[in-house]
Amino acid sequence: MPTPTTPSDTNPIVPEYEEVSASWRERAYPLQQLTVRIQGTRRHSVEDLAFQLDQVAERLRSGSLSGHRYDDDCGYAFSLVESPEGPSFFPGAAGFK
Repeated sequence: MPTPTTPSDTNPIVPEYEEVSASWRERAYPLQQLTVRIQGTRRHSVEDLAFQLDQVAERLRSGSLSGHRYDDDCGYAFSLVESPEGPSFFPGAAGFK
């Protein structure tokens, strides 16, 4: 199964892929992948959005693997899944920005 190399020109979040070695797959897979979506209106501050992220973290700590909470156009949704075939979310072996 492929692993990310570089973001595509049309979508910098969805990378293009190349094959991963069997030894890397044996060591790293299955991957655990957490997807979190948080939304607020233009009146919400970064602190408001971070508070929602804290709520997701607390639900994960209490054992929830997925969930959501929203009211109109403000809220969050999350899902933690095991991905035996990948691909990884990330475009390389290591990175920081």
